[in-house]
Amino acid sequence: MAWSLLRKLQRTLISAGTGAQLAVLPALVLLLTASGCASYKAHYTSFEADNSEGEERQVRLTWRTAEYPFWHWREDRATPIKLETQCSRRVWQIRDPSMDNSCDDERIAGCGDPALDLDRERNMLISDDHVCVTLSDGQGTDRVMDLEGEIELDMGCFPRTTEVDMGDEMVNADYLRASAVPYNLRVRSATLGSMTERPPELDERVCELDD
Repeated sequence: MAWSLLRKLQRTLISAGTGAQLAVLPALVLLLTASGCASYKAHYTSFEADNSEGEERQVRLTWRTAEYPFWHWREDRATPIKLETQCSRRVWQIRDPSMDNSCDDERIAGCGDPALDLDRERNMLISDDHVCVTLSDGQGTDRVMDLEGEIELDMGCFPRTTEVDMGDEMVNADYLRASAVPYNLRVRSATLGSMTERPPELDERVCELDD
């Protein structure tokens, strides 16, 4: 409806004089702003792979984006990517260099925690800016906003321990096994709130069987 009104207004302005054009300019700006709805999308990929203990698990990556019309005053934005492993409480937050708390200036990355992680050679991490996981596509993008289609995930760390004492219970903190070659994945996208396309749930029943 908004775009139909814009087209009618455009035809009116072309046939009108300069004075009329200036008179309706505030209304045009208001209409553009009101019709500037973002395109909200959920992005995800899910696959099966081993954790560091060699157990087959579902692994899921999820994030969201908001894309605005080119003339809108707001900038496109994306959330950090969550990397989750079935049966584990450990959730990686993977950010690009434009995001707050990003741990790498050039890549989409997630950094390890010296208290929780070891490097690829299973050595202790000496700082909290050690990159453990990176994501990119075939073009080498460094923005989460640009990820689509085929992507590559590289995991380069191991957990120091696969269980963490939370005080009243021991919880699993294992995650995707480090690999010498990247995991090749296919991203799926859907309109946010879609009832037909959404990230698959991680089935926790297998976790009870393993206990």
